[in-house]
Amino acid sequence: MHNAYIFGDLYEWAGKERDINIVKGERVLGGDTVRYADTNSIETEMEAALKELNQVKWEVLDISETAELFSKLIAQIWQIHPFREGNTRTIITFATQFAEKHGFRMNKALLKDNSEYVRDALVKASDGMYSEYEYLIRIIQDAILKG
Repeated sequence: MHNAYIFGDLYEWAGKERDINIVKGERVLGGDTVRYADTNSIETEMEAALKELNQVKWEVLDISETAELFSKLIAQIWQIHPFREGNTRTIITFATQFAEKHGFRMNKALLKDNSEYVRDALVKASDGMYSEYEYLIRIIQDAILKG
């Protein structure tokens, strides 16, 4: 992912897999934190998530099926949180590039203009057994460009 390109001028560790475990109090979780991947499992969890993402036959899915599955898999990648900073921007950039390569372009401006909503939706979709995907699915479906 292009985290080093985006944040290289700001942080010396930009683009490097994080080597510290993180906790972030989230407003939409009432101050609780997402359970991000432990540093010892980032690589294996990321490999598994990318494998799952790449195994999908995206071309046979309709927009609503694509939005639902893509949202869940992107949330899974985001929850791994491989970098110390900039995970949301990096993952969404990756998601739009992945989508374009797999035949469904996304409205990048919509995602950028609603970046706070997107991040909150990713948080809600990464709350373990209490995950709520509908917010992320809604904006991903709206962002998928038809035709």
